[in-house]
Amino acid sequence: LIHTASLLHDDVIDEGVQRRGIPTARVVWSNTVSILAGDHCLSSAVELIRGVDTGETLAGALKSVKDLTAGELMQLESKGSLMVDEARYRKICSLKTASLFVWCSQAGARWAGASDEVLEAVGEMADKVGLAFQMRDDLLDMTGDDRFGKRLLDDLREGRMTLPVILAVEENPQLRSLLE
Repeated sequence: LIHTASLLHDDVIDEGVQRRGIPTARVVWSNTVSILAGDHCLSSAVELIRGVDTGETLAGALKSVKDLTAGELMQLESKGSLMVDEARYRKICSLKTASLFVWCSQAGARWAGASDEVLEAVGEMADKVGLAFQMRDDLLDMTGDDRFGKRLLDDLREGRMTLPVILAVEENPQLRSLLE
């Protein structure tokens, strides 16, 4: 539910018209419906979690939502800037994408009775999986693969610096003037 809420909100923020080859909710119903549906999903998630745990699981979920928001704000702040470096890109991905992977993985491990050491290891693994997921998504933006509903260069068109573009500019600084 938290992930669905983040996608509904993200499509409004990014003015997305397709997600994985299907028209976004904002296109089908409206931005207003998308925001309200996202808010409903988010509040439903909190209500469900609160019904089983008011401690670490709920706290982790709320931290994940806060991190998602911080990552989205950081990405928005960087929009159109060619000054995004790999460290900032990774921070945005860690907050915006991987934080939910981390919470989900740690919540499952916590409910399975994992030790603090295992919880930390699971969190580190999930952060890396979340980063890999985002990097793959960014590569799909460079290939425009219709099987995944990715239109060629949407991120670049929207002014979002992705790792492939960051690395290409580092490798060939002349690309900076072309991108500008």
